Amino acid sequence: IYDSMKTIFYEEAEAATHKIFSLIEGDLDIIAWETKGRVRKDIENKLKGFLINNVEKDLAKKKAKELVNLMVKNKDE
Repeated sequence: IYDSMKTIFYEEAEAATHKIFSLIEGDLDIIAWETKGRVRKDIENKLKGFLINNVEKDLAKKKAKELVNLMVKNKDE
C-alpha cells in the first residue's frame, strides 16, 4: 500500500498510508471482510473519497479498487 501511495503522495506517502488504514480499520476488523462484497465496496468508497482530493475522480476510483485488491492479496502476509 505504501509503495502505491508513493506514486501519488511522494514524501507524504507514509502519512497517507496511515490515514488510509485509520479510515478502514473498522472494516478490516470484520471477519472474512475480503469475501464480503458490501464491505469491500465500503472500503473502496472510503479510499476513493480520500484519494479524490489528490487525483482526478477516475484515477481515484481505479486506484481505490487496486488498493482493495492488493489488501485482499496480502491479507495473510
